[in-house]
Amino acid sequence: MCSAHMIGELHISNCVGVYQFGSFHNCRDLKIRGKNFVLDHFNDLMNSEDILSLEYSDFMEIIQDDDLNVQKEETVYEMVMKWVLFNVQQRNALLPKVLSHVRLPLIEDQYIGDNIGKFYEKRKKDKNISLIYRTIQVM
Repeated sequence: MCSAHMIGELHISNCVGVYQFGSFHNCRDLKIRGKNFVLDHFNDLMNSEDILSLEYSDFMEIIQDDDLNVQKEETVYEMVMKWVLFNVQQRNALLPKVLSHVRLPLIEDQYIGDNIGKFYEKRKKDKNISLIYRTIQVM
């Protein structure tokens, strides 16, 4: 009954919380509905602190999903970077794992040169960043 009410009230402002609540309380239907809403409205969540606060496993479940609704893979890359930088002390070491789920070959060469390359160039002394940077250079 409570989950039916929460599902009925799903909105961009609470979908991440509903997904987390369903995940934490092992409420399968609530988790699925919340997740599907997140997947459908991923672009609208780009500036949401809620999605940036997701735990690693929940964030990975979202970005790995083939039903993630984005027009460009650049959106996924940008969200990954925002998520890592939101708590860089704890998440920096996770960057290679998380970034491995971004489909880099689908990203425009111009975007890689203008954004990704410059970001990594500034941070390539970091061991995790260095590995990723070398991978991107090969592309």
